[in-house]
Amino acid sequence: MSSIGEGMNEGLALECTVYKEAFLLKITKLANIDLYNCRDISELCDEKNLEMITNWIIDMSLVKYIDSSGIGILIRQAGIINPSGKKIYILNPKSSISHIFSMKGFSKWFSIETNLEEIKI
Repeated sequence: MSSIGEGMNEGLALECTVYKEAFLLKITKLANIDLYNCRDISELCDEKNLEMITNWIIDMSLVKYIDSSGIGILIRQAGIINPSGKKIYILNPKSSISHIFSMKGFSKWFSIETNLEEIKI
């Protein structure tokens, strides 16, 4: 389990475990993903990608807001794993975040899901 950003002002509290054939990344406290803390996710993804390239499930149920920097980190990660036939699943985003992903055409990069058990990996 990895934890990055705890104790930082507005930092992300992240927990990364293995679920089926994927890394399950949980943001474990209410947060924004923005310019000031998206590096936390980027560093964790880079670290885990050295272990293996696999699917990612990112639980965003506690994310209030994501800006272009946060979206950019997710697209970068998708660009790394998608050529290997792997995928990023965004789990339980707030409706405003889900709307941004669908409105801007990010569905080619991510799959938006509402139930962890129903994700087919």
